[in-house]
Amino acid sequence: MRVLLIEDNPGDAVLIQQMLQQASSGTDFELIHEETFTRGIQQLQVATFDAILLDLGLPDSPGGLQTLVQLQAETQTQAAILVLTGINDEELGRQAIEHGAQDFVGKGEITGPFLVRAIRYARERVLAEENLRNQQSELHSLLESISDGFFALDPEMRVVYFNSAAERLLKMPADQVLGKAIFDAFPEARGTLFEEKYAYAIRNQVALTFETYYDAPPLRDWFDVRVYPRNGGISVFFLVTTMERKTAEDLLRLGTAIDQAGECIVITDPQGTIQYVNPAFEETTGYRKEEVLGRSSNVTRSGKHTPSFYRELWETISSGHSWKGRFQNKRKDGSLFWEDAIISPITDKHAQITNYVAVKRDITKEIELENQLRQAQKMEAVGMLAGGIAHDFNNLLTALQGNADLIRACLPSESEISMFVSEIDGCVQRASTLTRQLLAFSRRQVLNAKHINLNRVITNIHKFMRTTLGEHIESSLELDPAIGLVFADEGQLEQVLINLCINARDAMPEGGVLRIGSAQRHLQREDARIGLDVPTQEYIQLTVADTGIGIDPATIDHIFDPFFTTKPKDKGTGLGLSMVYGIVQQHKGFIEVDSHPGAGSVFKVFLPVSAGQEADPIAQPEPAPGGGHETILLAEDDDAVRKIADRILRDAGYRLILASNGQEALELGMLHLPSLDLAVLDIVMPKRSGKEVADELKRCRADLPVLFCTGYSEDSLHHDFILNEGTLLLQKPYSPQSLLKDIRNVLDRSPRPRVKGHQG
Repeated sequence: MRVLLIEDNPGDAVLIQQMLQQASSGTDFELIHEETFTRGIQQLQVATFDAILLDLGLPDSPGGLQTLVQLQAETQTQAAILVLTGINDEELGRQAIEHGAQDFVGKGEITGPFLVRAIRYARERVLAEENLRNQQSELHSLLESISDGFFALDPEMRVVYFNSAAERLLKMPADQVLGKAIFDAFPEARGTLFEEKYAYAIRNQVALTFETYYDAPPLRDWFDVRVYPRNGGISVFFLVTTMERKTAEDLLRLGTAIDQAGECIVITDPQGTIQYVNPAFEETTGYRKEEVLGRSSNVTRSGKHTPSFYRELWETISSGHSWKGRFQNKRKDGSLFWEDAIISPITDKHAQITNYVAVKRDITKEIELENQLRQAQKMEAVGMLAGGIAHDFNNLLTALQGNADLIRACLPSESEISMFVSEIDGCVQRASTLTRQLLAFSRRQVLNAKHINLNRVITNIHKFMRTTLGEHIESSLELDPAIGLVFADEGQLEQVLINLCINARDAMPEGGVLRIGSAQRHLQREDARIGLDVPTQEYIQLTVADTGIGIDPATIDHIFDPFFTTKPKDKGTGLGLSMVYGIVQQHKGFIEVDSHPGAGSVFKVFLPVSAGQEADPIAQPEPAPGGGHETILLAEDDDAVRKIADRILRDAGYRLILASNGQEALELGMLHLPSLDLAVLDIVMPKRSGKEVADELKRCRADLPVLFCTGYSEDSLHHDFILNEGTLLLQKPYSPQSLLKDIRNVLDRSPRPRVKGHQG
């Protein structure tokens, strides 16, 4: 480090030189000594030094502080200046620092280490100040070179910096702003968004951006402002945008938004000639922009709307009003789709229509869902009606069947009347089949569900159906051996498969191919086209496909409606597919149909996969036992059914206690509870249900056997019409034989000792 010592006292100079040499470990000092102020000035003008040790009392110097001031003025030195003072000249030293010296050193107090540290620190401060000046200069140059306006405010909102761009943009010279409060310099901005945002940013020391219009001559422009916190105040960058530029930017943003919008946007001239379409239009319709520009807007017309529909639309928009409605339009490939549309006129400043703009949204999927919902609601309503009819009808059939059997029992075997009774039996059986189909459709059938393998059901039915299908139909099985189980009523699934196969056979009068398959699929909710509430899970898919005549679109919407059929009057009831629909729905499944005229049909039934072990196949019924002498509580609200059941059971030797409603059944049951051997309860009764009566009786006597009877049930006896384990149920209409058999079976399984029943 080069050090210049300007000192007229040779002894002091030698002492300082010795101290530097002894204490300068790690620092290489080169000391140059000049005895006069003039020689010191000359050295500084021809050589560069890092530090100067200056005695203010030199004989040829101005003396005192003027010595320091004159040295700085004549040399413009960047060296660190340390002033050498006498013992009692500390005040002079402090004044020297205020005039540019880095430090002062009292001659009588100098030590080597102290002097070395003082020189080193003084030099470091000079370098730091120089670096700071350079940074400030660079920052100033940067702020003066940017095109953004910039100014800085202190915590009291006084302007401490104002760059040249701010002068130009705000039309205000910096010397009229610096040091003033910003809203004193620009009073028209008081109470505007500027004051609100600046105050908020200073108070909370947060960055923010905003855009606002400033209307105070000579400024009438849009301002894009960015505010940043600094030292309790704020730094403000801003751009000024003219109205023309602002309009152009807004149009650019609008164009970008239209291009990226999910809705179709079409702009036409007043005659309907297309002038603009956005990418969403291209994606929806399949037309490229180049294919439709200059063409009439009716390029996507489907022909599904009447001329009056379009006439009303044009009358609305040409009168200056917006039109809102739905179109069924046609894509380039010929497929149809639905759109929600709003068409509005665009007018000029003279209120003349210059264009029309249409904003349209593809709602095809929504329309399909709406149709599915309406179909599901219709099927539910019809199902409730059908279920109610079947319930009442079953009561009538029970009475009719019972009375027919009683008449037969009273007739000689050779009587001609027996033939008529047999005709009644046949009618009852056919009517019973009809009610079972109605109950299946309405999902009011009670299911005896078990874990079963659908492949086994398919294989068994396929063997059985070969003769029914006929030799003119070729059938095949495509079964996946790895499918899981389904929780279902095997008999009901057999009915589903039989009905689908018979429909396929009838669709191929000239012969064809029937394919029955199974597979396991993982379905998402959106995979189902018919089921609206299909949970995401594993399903077993049963497929029945034929190569028959197919189904036209007008018919396919009604194929599951009860009594709807396209077959001749004597060839079908119209309940086959209705029953299929109801059974599948009751099993928590759904059906998909894919069919086109002349291209055959594919029915796909989806049933949820269940976890469990496969149940044993359906057991063959055992011969029915006869009557007995036990005491039975019989509760039935239908008079005809109650009377015929009473007659059948009394004839078989049983003792009967009769009740016509649930409350009466409960009271009589409690009264005779110790002597009761069995309670036969109709599920649906006035005042109390059969289930409620059974629960009350069993609360007092847990071992009381109960047999429920029903035409259908909405009671809690079973969950979703699936029979709970251990529950005994007799389905109406029942014959005297089935009534006696079920009662005898229940009594014989009961652990309570009683008189053994006789064989009837």
